[in-house]
Amino acid sequence: MKKILALVLVLLVALPMTLALTRADITNFGKVTKVSPFATSSSTLSANFAQKLFADRLREISSARVRIPPEPCVKAATPETFNTLVLESDLPVVVDFWAPWCGWCTRFKPVFDQACNEYKGRINFVTYNTDLDEGVWERYGIRGIPLQIMFNEGSEVARNSGFVGIEIFRGWLNGVLRNLGM
Repeated sequence: MKKILALVLVLLVALPMTLALTRADITNFGKVTKVSPFATSSSTLSANFAQKLFADRLREISSARVRIPPEPCVKAATPETFNTLVLESDLPVVVDFWAPWCGWCTRFKPVFDQACNEYKGRINFVTYNTDLDEGVWERYGIRGIPLQIMFNEGSEVARNSGFVGIEIFRGWLNGVLRNLGM
């Protein structure tokens, strides 16, 4: 019975402590140079138990590599960068006009991201937060968002309004590219 209670105590004490260990703590784990005179056999038991229990996690942490995420496909334009990213682009550009408070806009984001990955190198994809520029509504005649406008050589060539799925969005993109002779 004492062994079971000791094991439960070890689990209750060792588990939270080992989950909170830093990499330095784990690296130096088990390298105790001086043992306290107050140490008991249960202290040794808990350290050995924790070391065995978390051996796999220790290997995982010690072999971890830093992963640099790839550059995002979709570029975010601001009022200062809009002309450079959109109007001066060599490729056709699709701009998704959106706002953070717009539910349909946030729902459309994965569709826009997927299309960007599929059409990379043929079309540039840019998002523009309409909350950053009140004049954009008048300048481009925006009545509602989400709204996607295709620009080619600095001028508007097509627009798609509202939320659509990836199949319909692909069809719209292909139709615009066909009309542009691309």
